[in-house]
Amino acid sequence: MSRAEINGRPTLHAYEVDRAGRRPLLVLWDHRDPFDGENEPPVTISWPWPAATATATDVFGQSWTIQGQDGQIRLPVSLTPLFVEE
Repeated sequence: MSRAEINGRPTLHAYEVDRAGRRPLLVLWDHRDPFDGENEPPVTISWPWPAATATATDVFGQSWTIQGQDGQIRLPVSLTPLFVEE
């Protein structure tokens, strides 16, 4: 597992997790106040992504598909951890 730095976003936590026999997993969240932070809108970031699509699942189990464009995906990141994989 390695932490990735995002320029201009010191509160953003991004980790790339290597998994044996599976594609890597990206874990993201924005470090905010645990109570008031949920009321803040998510920040949208772009992330390098080699596949045409990605599947994002939040910590509560809600999943959705994200379409890649020009080798990037755009993700809404909030206090709630987000797991992204191919």
